[in-house]
Amino acid sequence: MELTKKANFFYTRQSSPKGNGHALLFAKEFIGDDPFAFSDGDSIIDSKTPVTQQLIKVFHKHGAPVIGVQHITDKKAMTKYGNVYGTPQKDARVFRVSKFAEKPDEKHVSPHGLIVGGMRYILTKDIWPILEKQAAGRGGEIWLSDAANTLAKRKKFFAYEYEGKYLDTGNKEALLKAAIHFAMKDPTMRTEIQELVSQ
Repeated sequence: MELTKKANFFYTRQSSPKGNGHALLFAKEFIGDDPFAFSDGDSIIDSKTPVTQQLIKVFHKHGAPVIGVQHITDKKAMTKYGNVYGTPQKDARVFRVSKFAEKPDEKHVSPHGLIVGGMRYILTKDIWPILEKQAAGRGGEIWLSDAANTLAKRKKFFAYEYEGKYLDTGNKEALLKAAIHFAMKDPTMRTEIQELVSQ
């Protein structure tokens, strides 16, 4: 495959399910002091320009960690996601992050309607010492969002409202919806699905 000629692949295994921050720490020896991209394994973002590429562009301009966010207006729906709070910057769709909050109540959602959809980060080595000392949070697990919240209070941290459609695949219904979304973009498969549904 062409990709294997352009990149080296390494993998590690989380010893026990103790949160995504705990999992990320297992990759520290591979990453070292280099900036890096982080994403979860159960979400897909359909976009013309890959979201990670969009975030890298913001990272190079501002020289600080970046998280990809979505904007929604339904406050009730916002309580189901991690919320990002911040100040709009001169650059369109860019915010300086002040804090992160996991599933806040309806009265305290992000005033700018920013939620974490798809979990895409560009991070720097500054996250490591925070993660290494991060106490267990929600569900008794170590979460990257808690460490990112600490980092945002100490140094510049940006959020970028990416262009693309976030598709969750974390449960059977969401996975089916994601499969149908992409199938409907293919002319042949779209016709087959339409015929199947009409039966």
